[in-house]
Amino acid sequence: MYSDDTVISVKNLSKCFEMYQNPSQRLWQTLCMGKKQFYKEFWALKNINFELRKGECIGIIGRNGAGKSTLLQIITGTLPETTGEIYTKGRIAALLELGSGFNPEFTGRENVYMNAAILGFKRSEIEEKFEEIVNFAAIGDFIDQPTKTYSSGMMVRLAFAVQVVVEPDLLIVDEALSVGDAAFQFKCLTRIKEIVAGGTSVLLVSHDSGTVKSFCNKCLWLKNGEVYAYGNAGEIVDAYDREIRMETEQAVLANTLSKEMQSVLLDSNIKEKSTLRDISSLWRLRQEFDKNVSGTRHGLGKGRICNLELLHEDGMSLLTNLQYDQPVIVRIYFELDEDVDDFVIYYILKDSKNIELLGSGNYVLLDSLLKLKRGQHIVDFKTSFPVTAGVYSLSAVIGRMPVANRAAYSFDYVENAYIFNMEHRKPYRIWSKVMVPNEIKLLY
Repeated sequence: MYSDDTVISVKNLSKCFEMYQNPSQRLWQTLCMGKKQFYKEFWALKNINFELRKGECIGIIGRNGAGKSTLLQIITGTLPETTGEIYTKGRIAALLELGSGFNPEFTGRENVYMNAAILGFKRSEIEEKFEEIVNFAAIGDFIDQPTKTYSSGMMVRLAFAVQVVVEPDLLIVDEALSVGDAAFQFKCLTRIKEIVAGGTSVLLVSHDSGTVKSFCNKCLWLKNGEVYAYGNAGEIVDAYDREIRMETEQAVLANTLSKEMQSVLLDSNIKEKSTLRDISSLWRLRQEFDKNVSGTRHGLGKGRICNLELLHEDGMSLLTNLQYDQPVIVRIYFELDEDVDDFVIYYILKDSKNIELLGSGNYVLLDSLLKLKRGQHIVDFKTSFPVTAGVYSLSAVIGRMPVANRAAYSFDYVENAYIFNMEHRKPYRIWSKVMVPNEIKLLY
């Protein structure tokens, strides 16, 4: 038996997919009537157990392929389970993928009525809510145009508006909000808070740890189709983030450092003098670095970037996990094939979508060009990155800039040469991508 406030109960739920190497094996499987197996079993979900009560919000996290979407499809009834039991109660509204439940030939207005009818609303009830739905979606006159003419952002706005305005007993969202712009995402999250306060239960799949921690009471961490952890959202998300960071750090070290240099840079007993003396051995990393950036570098020659590092402000420790606005050193190793009297060097910070956020260079900092001799050189940038939590990359450029017309001439440009992770700012989270520290003075 289930309690009155139980909205979802999942017990020993498993899902197996039949994997055939070719269509003929599927035919033989049908003809053999199950006497022989021509497929391999793939268990997307194994023994899943959890319960969602009225007014609760459970976040579901995990890597791609962990089974998150499969679980939601089974809960909504679009995919049958293989074994186990699942109980749902009340009206379920689901936003599983872009445009799901919409007929592209229908107008936005027609799709609103159709979706609401599927959710069990009478036409008179839909008419009462229609204006609120249109205002929330903010698509204007496009409400009377076929949805096949909609952009992805317009589609998700209208779909989400229908689901939340009708105030279902259970709302299921599977990463669909990532399509909308930042303003609409904020609007949606605010609305989710409101309906949860009104008694609606929510299942939220998201790769945004901050969103899960902010909105969810509990969190379900799926790993290889199994429940790896289940409990308090803050504790589970922090554990998940730690695992991601550790894997990121190991990957960065494996891709950028030889075993010899890992021991040199990470040995806590190294003194400053020995570090400076041994730094010349980093030039031996050139082959590894060249291999890692071979597909993302370009330039006109006459110089080459040999390595790029992100270091602690003392210049001794390699960093792959940063705090907000933490003082760091961006160290760039390079060599020149000839003397250069107007040398410029830059670094660029990019986010996980490869969008350039900020950067700096010697011409900007010094208002003068460097005069360098042919050979090997190292340049340090002492800086900090006031950016929100996430994965970022550093790119670097070396070249010359003729004073006459300021036209850049790039010797070498390496993209995404170094990857690192930025933690959430504490105690308060940053909502903007970049938040520059300022000195604030009250004048009146």
